[in-house]
Amino acid sequence: MMIPYVEIIRETADGSLKVFSFIEPSECWFELKYHGFGEFELYCSATRKNLQALKKGYYVKIPNRRFGWVITSVQYEFKAESGVRMVSAKGYELKWLLKKRIIQKPTQLSTNLFQAVHSLVNANIGEGASADRKIPFFKSVQNSEVITIPDTQATRGNLGEYVDTLLTAHSCGSTAFFVGSGTNTLGVRFEAYKGQNKANAVRFSQSFDNLLSSTYYSSDEDVGTFALVVSTVDDVDYTKTYDKGEKGTKRSEILV
Repeated sequence: MMIPYVEIIRETADGSLKVFSFIEPSECWFELKYHGFGEFELYCSATRKNLQALKKGYYVKIPNRRFGWVITSVQYEFKAESGVRMVSAKGYELKWLLKKRIIQKPTQLSTNLFQAVHSLVNANIGEGASADRKIPFFKSVQNSEVITIPDTQATRGNLGEYVDTLLTAHSCGSTAFFVGSGTNTLGVRFEAYKGQNKANAVRFSQSFDNLLSSTYYSSDEDVGTFALVVSTVDDVDYTKTYDKGEKGTKRSEILV
């Protein structure tokens, strides 16, 4: 479809989301995945407005569509032969935010797949998480369909990777999307569902000439603000240490 511009969204001081800028890309590519985490790239001239709008941790949304992506890296380049300055932003679907958390403790899951996923997400990043771990605008929505799974215990590990593996094992996928519209306060909703994987139905070239001449690259994808050290000898309660480190979307957890 034709994309004349994209909306740039950022988190406000009160923890909500609002549209604050619009970008007219010279090139852009967006991906939605049934399994895994779809990627995107947006490429445009390095004007003052665009440089202020394209920052790590901000969000990109296609107008009149509910889907969105989070910017995880920004790349700037200068082509001396032409004097052109360009900037690109790359990142993942909103559901990638689940990968910023680990499962706090081993959890016995419901035998209803969608209840299990909803409860796990809610407890570790959503409304049921501790004040420092939850993202205020991020909520899980439980699918009303029932899919029965064997008794399963979620072990400590990356939340996003575990949820994706669990859903893939039962041929289910997930999505995350914006709710709200215009410049009003926005929120993000995560939902697991049973559908049809059409990720490979259409293929576009993923070759971008801007990747060949970069002069600056910055990424926070693998930065952790909290590490949970798991002992194989002692059964230690680590929950009391979860009030340390960054909060909200700035918090990224690693299992050691």
